[in-house]
Amino acid sequence: IGNTLMDGYDYIYNNPNHSINYVECHDNQTSWDKLKDCCKDSVREVRLAKHKLLLASVMFAQGIPFIHSGQEFCRTKLQYSNTYNKPDTINGMDWARRCNYNQIVEYTKACIAIRKQFEAFKLNDCETIKKEVSFVEHDNVLEYIIRHDDQVNNISEVKIIFNPTSVQKYFNYDDSYNIILDEKGLITNGLCSKVI
Repeated sequence: IGNTLMDGYDYIYNNPNHSINYVECHDNQTSWDKLKDCCKDSVREVRLAKHKLLLASVMFAQGIPFIHSGQEFCRTKLQYSNTYNKPDTINGMDWARRCNYNQIVEYTKACIAIRKQFEAFKLNDCETIKKEVSFVEHDNVLEYIIRHDDQVNNISEVKIIFNPTSVQKYFNYDDSYNIILDEKGLITNGLCSKVI
């Protein structure tokens, strides 16, 4: 989006499919480790909610989502950053975490399923994004709106609410909207007339 909607910046991509979006990759800390560093005073449940928010921000952005292996189960490299020269005890997969963080795995699967289902998350050119995507900020909460005529799913608008604050926020929409995902995961399966 920054490549399309941020006037005054140099655009570095020819189209959205040239943008690879991620919050973690092999270099640097994993997002789970970074959250532990940055949010030392947060309880585990808050860090889990923030981890889900990071995953959702990648999955619902325009462009290509990149999920680092193990990110879907809160991969840790034991706070190490650049681990190219570290042993498998640091870089290997701890598959026990797959069971311990199953809620994050299921949340990731839900985000992937929604992204696959709805055209609004896969807009192909900058002009379409300029026309169909907008943002509204509500007291540190971001409302990400995609007005896209998706005839396959019979919807014309998708809204995603990103709330990084510790305060619950309430939004009122008319009955034509259906909530299909929240911080707990998938709420409904199937097609919706409109999606939040």
